[in-house]
Amino acid sequence: LRDIQSELKRCGEAKPDTVALALSRRMGGCSKDISWTLPALQELGRTNGCVTAMSVLDAWRQQRLEMDVFLASAIINVCRKASAWVQALQFLRKMGDDCVERDTITYSAAVSACEKGMA
Repeated sequence: LRDIQSELKRCGEAKPDTVALALSRRMGGCSKDISWTLPALQELGRTNGCVTAMSVLDAWRQQRLEMDVFLASAIINVCRKASAWVQALQFLRKMGDDCVERDTITYSAAVSACEKGMA
């Protein structure tokens, strides 16, 4: 987590694709171990907001990072924490467009985002 935080501080206000590339290089590049992506998305959401985290995820996907239900749920949770319910629902719809399976956890995160955003 410290590596992720230090890389985000170093990137500052860089464009999301620049942040995504920097994090990918710092945290393992194209290796099969992508365990760092969830903490990176959570930290991005905490420090830079939901939209930035989703943009970074899109950039990672262009670099061939495969989307799965865990990454998708992490993004929706980032949106929930930011009270960004509209973005959470947009992302949930995009998951279907991208043929990423949605599950109970994903739907629950989206409902929580709506509850928090409308409170």
